Amino acid sequence: MVFQFTNASNEDITAFKDLLETVLKNIKYYVLSTSVDVYNPSTSLVVIHGLKNISVAKTFDQLLTKDDKRKIKKPYFVVSSGNYQIIQIHKNLDTYLNLNNN
Repeated sequence: MVFQFTNASNEDITAFKDLLETVLKNIKYYVLSTSVDVYNPSTSLVVIHGLKNISVAKTFDQLLTKDDKRKIKKPYFVVSSGNYQIIQIHKNLDTYLNLNNN
């Protein structure tokens, strides 16, 4: 799962990542971690690692408690590890998002 930040400050990205890590601690049955990856000079990606099934990732909001759903309102997209690697190497995020109607 990926949350995209364009022209955001490092403080905003770090604050979101910290909030996300707090929320992820409430999710049972999965060992999840986060990272902040630079896509280009104006875009950073906050990534959740550990969801092994695309169906679970697409329904991430169902894993959240009611209170946590109110905290995480930023839209996200789902991408497999292999496709994420291709996106980072070829810098084709817009193409991926348009192809997958995310």
